[in-house]
Amino acid sequence: MDKFERAMLDSYEEKYGSRPAVWLRFIDDVFFIWEGNSESLSQFIAHCNNFSKSINMESSIQFTACHSQKEVTFLDMTIRLEYSHLVTDLFIKSVDTHTYLHSKSFHPPSTISAIPKSQFIRIRRICTEIRDYERHAANFVRFFTQRGYNAKTVSAVAKEVASMDRDLLLNPKQPTRTDDNNKRVVLSLKWHPRLKFLPKALHGLYERYTEKFPNLKKTFPEPPLVAFRKSQTVRDTLVHSRSPQSCVRIPHF
Repeated sequence: MDKFERAMLDSYEEKYGSRPAVWLRFIDDVFFIWEGNSESLSQFIAHCNNFSKSINMESSIQFTACHSQKEVTFLDMTIRLEYSHLVTDLFIKSVDTHTYLHSKSFHPPSTISAIPKSQFIRIRRICTEIRDYERHAANFVRFFTQRGYNAKTVSAVAKEVASMDRDLLLNPKQPTRTDDNNKRVVLSLKWHPRLKFLPKALHGLYERYTEKFPNLKKTFPEPPLVAFRKSQTVRDTLVHSRSPQSCVRIPHF
């Protein structure tokens, strides 16, 4: 698709002497900025829709376009023009039901508590203006409350994210590097609510025994890390991603 786009844009520029000032694509969604009148824009869109046919491609690639001089939607954003600057805001489809993971779902507490914060961080990244973030955050507090989350706790998370520096949130995280000689021992278990206190208890035992036996810390410099795996669901029992080996039949010719 990248090769097709380059050829299409180069072809239009060669023929008409112009091209979009910005052309960005994510999978099958495209955002572009056009510096021209409505007639030239319609001409460009027609060129895009006819390009695959003009180069005799077997597939016909068509573009569904919507445009505005004030604001457009792209993925989960509304992009609007304010005082010669582009401002982004959260866009939510009308069919979105906000059925986030329920607070009583059979998952580790860390997973449950991380969902609201990750959503608020997503909104903070999208919203250029803090007033837009606060407006959406108030709605999301209500959405999470309807899914069984504590309203005060979720509101506190929303305020915490509001105080974060948006520029820092937009910077990609650098991967953490772990010294090969200082890797933590991982205890991998299937999740069960009765095990939610195990990490804290294991950490306490580690502190007690490394204090009693100092040499133990040379072998285990860090306390063990408890990692919970997903437990088997009804779907896992009924549906298998792979057929049993005994059921696979290889035809003979």
